[in-house]
Amino acid sequence: MRPVLFVVCFSVGITLMVFSGYVPRTASARTDSATTFGTPPSASPNAAVSRFVNPDRTQWSGASRKSAAEYPAPAVDPAQSADVSGEDQRSAEASPAAAKAAEAEEIRQNVATALAGLDAPAADTADTSEATAPEPAANAGADRVAWSGWDDIALDGSRSTGEGLSYSWRQLSGPAELKISRPNRTVARASGFPLGPDMTWSPALYEFELTVTDKYGRQSVGTLGYVVLAGPELTVRPPAQRRFQLRDSYLLGHYESWATVPEGGVATFKVTSPTGLTFTRITGGPADITGNLARRHYEYEIVVHQEPGVAQAWLEFLVDTDEKIPGVLQLGVNWEGR
Repeated sequence: MRPVLFVVCFSVGITLMVFSGYVPRTASARTDSATTFGTPPSASPNAAVSRFVNPDRTQWSGASRKSAAEYPAPAVDPAQSADVSGEDQRSAEASPAAAKAAEAEEIRQNVATALAGLDAPAADTADTSEATAPEPAANAGADRVAWSGWDDIALDGSRSTGEGLSYSWRQLSGPAELKISRPNRTVARASGFPLGPDMTWSPALYEFELTVTDKYGRQSVGTLGYVVLAGPELTVRPPAQRRFQLRDSYLLGHYESWATVPEGGVATFKVTSPTGLTFTRITGGPADITGNLARRHYEYEIVVHQEPGVAQAWLEFLVDTDEKIPGVLQLGVNWEGR
């Protein structure tokens, strides 16, 4: 009876060993397996997980084809296999989700940075522009000479420089208060010079101030001087009488000089002016006009010739200066003894 029980138990044990995948190996096979087990496993995460769940599987994955064929893989517990595959799947699913979350966080930070840059950097940019922009420079133009008869002079600040300039004109000085039209324009006009009985032969100085302001609030100031004349500055010999008289609806300065020539038939008049003159004959007989620049003024000589049978000569010239100050020069000659 005992031999029968032993045989039955032995058979059952061998059967269980076969079904469980365990088969005794030779010493050489155990030596090969030990060497293979010592080889570092694959670097993949799944291989590392499998190694701790089922070391034998890792051992076989590193064995040669012959070892794998000779020693088939043992049966794996379905529960363990399901857990392992589920963990691997969760890891695979978690990686894209983590990547998307990281990408979303990066986008959120970029948007936040861009929105924050709409405020503070704008002020910094303005400060930088103001620091690098050139200072404004007001330019009211060069000092000028004008005729009071026009009763209108220009104030021109177009040569001023700067960014986004605004303009402001005002009168600083002068014998009369003038009216400035459009004082906040680049080009303005001033009028209101004394006329009629208030006119004077003396030059009148009017000064104006131009203030320009750029878009950053920085200012610059320039000045302009106008010398206003009622008539040309002439010195006539023989001495002339001066008066203001209407001529073609304009009050012009008149210079009247007379010469008496006892004999010779030629009368000479000399005219001196600080500026060049242009003579345009209005009335009168023949005359020769010559002139040149002498020192710091201009000298002109007007020679009047007597006409036959004429006891008196009368000549008129419209005189215009380089600054366009008009006047009338009247020359009279008494021919005595003729």
